[in-house]
Amino acid sequence: VLARFLNPIGKIDAARRTGASRKQQARIVQAIKRARFLGLLPYAINDTR
Repeated sequence: VLARFLNPIGKIDAARRTGASRKQQARIVQAIKRARFLGLLPYAINDTR
């Protein structure tokens, strides 16, 4: 579910792009950072070809 707020590189999309309010965006960022710390999401996606 959180992966839809990440761009293809693995960075967190801006609130303008996701349509989230400031409060919602802060919660999204916090949840993504927590998931990264727990190893559920990657910090960056290495897709070098």
